[in-house]
Amino acid sequence: MLDDNQTIMEYLIFQIDQAFYGLSLENVKEVVLMVEITRVPRAPAWLSGVVNVRGHITPIVDLRSRLGLSVCPPKLNTPIIITENKERTVGFIIDQVCEVIALPAQIIIPPDELTKKARPVKAISHMDDRLIIILDLVRLMAGTERFHTEIQPERENGSDKPQT
Repeated sequence: MLDDNQTIMEYLIFQIDQAFYGLSLENVKEVVLMVEITRVPRAPAWLSGVVNVRGHITPIVDLRSRLGLSVCPPKLNTPIIITENKERTVGFIIDQVCEVIALPAQIIIPPDELTKKARPVKAISHMDDRLIIILDLVRLMAGTERFHTEIQPERENGSDKPQT
C-alpha cells in the first residue's frame, strides 16, 4: 500500500525482443503504426529516416539498432513511439507496446557502474516478474538534431536570403 507522500512515476512500457523497456510518459506524445519512412542520405544506420507527423519533419530511430540489437524489418503493424523533449520530436520503432504503468519512485533504481556504461540506461525497475529498463530519452535522441525540425531556410551571414 502506498502512503500519501510517495512519488509515483508513469511510464510507457514496451518490448524489444524479450526485454521490457520504459520511457517516461510525460515525454510520449502518441503511438502510431508504421508509415512510409523517407531515407536520409549519409544518416547513421540507426536513423531509419524521417516522416511528416502533423506538419513536422520527425526523425525516426530504429531502437533495436540504436541499442545495438539485431535489426528486423518493420511490418505494417510495427509501432512507432512519438516522443517530445525540449521541443524536439523523435519517433522510435519498437516491437510491441505493452502498457502504461505507475511505478513508485523507490523501486526505480539508478544503474550501477557497469550498467551505467550502457549510456541510454537511466534506471532499472522490477515489477511483478519482469525487469524494466528505463531509458534516458535525451541520450536516445542524441545525434538526431540535424535531421529534425520544420524545414527552415539556411542562415548565412545573418541573412535569410540565399547567397548568389
